[in-house]
Amino acid sequence: MDGKQPNHHSPTAKSNFSGGLTPIPTRVWPRKYNLDGECSGEGTSDELLYEDFEMPAFKVDDAIQKVEFGLFHCVVVTAVFFSRVVYSSHIALAVLIIPTIRIELSWNRYECLAMQCAIFCGCLTGAIPLGKMSDKYGRKATAIFGIIFTLVCAAGSTFCQRTLVIIPLKFLEGFFIQGVVIFPVYLTEVLATEYRSVSNTVCQIGLAIGYSSTGLMAYYLLPEFGWRGLTGLVCTIGVMNFIMIVILPSSPRQLALIGDNVKAYSSLRYIFKLNGGKMQNGALRDIGRIPRARMGEVRSVFRDRCASHLSIVIWIGRYLTQFAVIGAQLGGSILLFNPFFTKDTLGSLTFTMFHPRNGSSSFAHNITELQVFSLGAAGELAGSMVIVPMIRCFGVKQNLFLTTSIYTVVSIYVVTGVLLQQRWLVIACSVVSSAVARASANLMVVYTTDAYPTQFRATAFSVSEMFVSLAVVSGFLLSELLSANNFILELCFFSTSSFITSMSLAFLPIETKQRPIEET
Repeated sequence: MDGKQPNHHSPTAKSNFSGGLTPIPTRVWPRKYNLDGECSGEGTSDELLYEDFEMPAFKVDDAIQKVEFGLFHCVVVTAVFFSRVVYSSHIALAVLIIPTIRIELSWNRYECLAMQCAIFCGCLTGAIPLGKMSDKYGRKATAIFGIIFTLVCAAGSTFCQRTLVIIPLKFLEGFFIQGVVIFPVYLTEVLATEYRSVSNTVCQIGLAIGYSSTGLMAYYLLPEFGWRGLTGLVCTIGVMNFIMIVILPSSPRQLALIGDNVKAYSSLRYIFKLNGGKMQNGALRDIGRIPRARMGEVRSVFRDRCASHLSIVIWIGRYLTQFAVIGAQLGGSILLFNPFFTKDTLGSLTFTMFHPRNGSSSFAHNITELQVFSLGAAGELAGSMVIVPMIRCFGVKQNLFLTTSIYTVVSIYVVTGVLLQQRWLVIACSVVSSAVARASANLMVVYTTDAYPTQFRATAFSVSEMFVSLAVVSGFLLSELLSANNFILELCFFSTSSFITSMSLAFLPIETKQRPIEET
């Protein structure tokens, strides 16, 4: 004997020696987990720890793929759905209450425009900070942080009487609401591949629900309760969403990636428990710990040619699809300004849905805008719902190309209907354009959440949200620059941009449907 003893504690001990070995207390392994997923730190001589001899090791993705459709999926989809309702209702509210505030505070045109752009500029500013926060500290924590301060800023504006206070509060409201906007990335990380795309598409219906419900509340409640009461009612939706988010577990993918396997295992156990299933015994496999400081790096989006190519196409797609949504909404201005679209000739499609109860000149303009808003909201809701069964049959890329192409054709028909004074053609095509524009924008959200790895998924998604905010602001500025007499030029502009969208989306490098989630 040369004095060199065999190592009975090595991972290969079972293959080097005959006979089965039992777990032996040791300090060889730096991190151990028992059957309940509790970490005991380093091995000591007085505790029995388990390693690869008896316990199978698995990755977070392996466990998530085994979660069957059940209560947990319903809770997650409901929470993300309401987060989209909260976002869209706050955005719509900031626009719909402007005529009322203008009368109350005697605002001029530029103050109204500043109010309109404040919340979107806040979204533009808060995208990257809250995206990085989500990658570093968790999707759930960031959503809770964002929704609390969004409600504080929104409710605080109702107690203000000065323009110099209301507009900054709307800016901060847009800043913090980005913590809610990026919450769809949570759904991507906790659902199995077969449920991911369809569930995320269903959640995007919340955007149209938020727009339409806020429009209805503005019509029925704004005359009686004013903009302050309506703001308080919208905040109650955020309170309900806050409760839903609190009961959810943290994202196990994000926790495992930063090396917090104990909390990741606990989140997985909570998911299985909520779903009524039993999680397999075992230990989480170490996939390589990434320091928290490296999570959510913006430069990671440009780290190689493939990522930069993907990001550029996504940015163009998200900007132009949202620009198409704004174009469809502003296209409804034809119903307001064109001479042959009057209250007598427009028919019962809009004016039997919303009967003006206040005939005063100060409120009539607001009512007319709400009537046109209702048409666009109905179209967006229809498009959001129709795209759900389509996503089950076709890939995300195919549906994106289809919807943007239809928008281009329908926009041409709107211009043709106006020139030929075919009012029903214009009304029908306006609703269809709103539907396909919203469908394409929703699909871009689904594609973006699935395309990036967990390490910087929220940051990359928030960067793309910056282009959405830019599209909204530029769309409103374009509508201000082009007068009502130039609406044909305006529609041609939006139609051309949609054609460019359909061409650019053909260069998306990957199909995200049924594609496994990348971690790094």
